Amino acid sequence: MISALIWPLLVGLLISGLFEALLSPRPRPFWQRGAAANSVHLGSWLLIFGLLVLLLQRPWFAVMVFLSLQLVVVQSSNAKSHTLNEPFICHDFEYFWDAILHPRLYVPFFGVGLAIAASSAAAVAIGGFFYWEGSLVTSEGTSRFLTNALGLIALGTLLLAVSVRRLPAITLQPIDDMYRLGLFASLWAYGVALMRAPVPTPKQSPFHALTPVASAHQGKQPLPNVVLVQSESFFDPRPWCKEVDANLLRHFDTTRANATLHGALNVPAWVPIQCAPSARY
Repeated sequence: MISALIWPLLVGLLISGLFEALLSPRPRPFWQRGAAANSVHLGSWLLIFGLLVLLLQRPWFAVMVFLSLQLVVVQSSNAKSHTLNEPFICHDFEYFWDAILHPRLYVPFFGVGLAIAASSAAAVAIGGFFYWEGSLVTSEGTSRFLTNALGLIALGTLLLAVSVRRLPAITLQPIDDMYRLGLFASLWAYGVALMRAPVPTPKQSPFHALTPVASAHQGKQPLPNVVLVQSESFFDPRPWCKEVDANLLRHFDTTRANATLHGALNVPAWVPIQCAPSARY
């Protein structure tokens, strides 16, 4: 049973490391990352490979599925880096469900041809592996199969539990952290940081500044409802682009003038837009 798993395990681990060279920006080589980051990569591979073997019962098929999923993350990271100047981080996994629900919003970033080719290749590969690669349960027996598959899962989990705690602190600069730690270690580091993030208190809310205004009206007539809409597709370009007509957002100016509280909002965004005299608005 071990001989049936050892070659898929080693070959898949090697290719997984080579796939990181496809990232843009590219992480630094393995020998420059440190033992903790490399152990996280190895632990991730053992854990996910063991889970896939347990599910599919075919080690080479498990390798193909794992590497395909890694390529999806790599391609997603490259697309995000190209459009937003930031690589893929743990928080972005939630958008995969949105991509399934609304494919027309995401497929153009990958390319329609690439999406069709990848889907077709996946269907052919799944059918081929189920037809040509036999089940380890049939060839080795249920007991030996479960022992070795669960052993890989346990070893990967143990390695991750030890190594993730020894990772160097992240800088919250995704490009720098991806370069220092590599793909797998940076994903785990940001995931742990997300789980450990404290829940904001009311005083940390940006609306805490409205408290004195609300207190001044206590005992008087009820305050009207306040509706705030944060639209990521809206911004006022006039402060930095003089070619825009000053009266373009006259209703917005009127609303802002009548508001109790208004001002600039700083957000961590990178917008690859240049203003030129020939631009149309």
